[in-house]
Amino acid sequence: MLRIPKATVTVYDPKGIPHIFMQAEDQLIYEVTKYNDRDDCRAVPLPGPRARPGTPIAAVTLGNSDRIRVYYIGEDNRLYEMCIDSGGWYSGLGSSHFGYTAPGSDLLYATARVNTRGEVNLKVGFQSADAPQNVITEASFWHEVWHNELVSMSGNSVR
Repeated sequence: MLRIPKATVTVYDPKGIPHIFMQAEDQLIYEVTKYNDRDDCRAVPLPGPRARPGTPIAAVTLGNSDRIRVYYIGEDNRLYEMCIDSGGWYSGLGSSHFGYTAPGSDLLYATARVNTRGEVNLKVGFQSADAPQNVITEASFWHEVWHNELVSMSGNSVR
């Protein structure tokens, strides 16, 4: 029987090849991608920690390059960042910066922008275990450093 995972996300590399990220029954996050011209696909587990069952997943590509960032919540409720570039998969700086998510929270998003000078700006939103209820923590990455901000979502204002 085919079991559809709760969360999947797809990003496209500069060649237009889709990279699908999903959580399997073993609680690992897998990358499913096409590897030849016949549309054959393979699933490869990311080398990071196991995910919380039913974790949300967010992924972004960084400009016109082969760099991808994947975010998910681990079994320990920590938010993890896994990165790939020409050297392969590795744990990103965000994994040691983000901290713990609120237990049971499914809130997770990521955006990326690369300016004309090649500088990367990432934003990752989640509900932190340390933040007040109904407040989103948004981690921003610029100048090679992660910064956290609290973003209130009450009323009509965002900040």
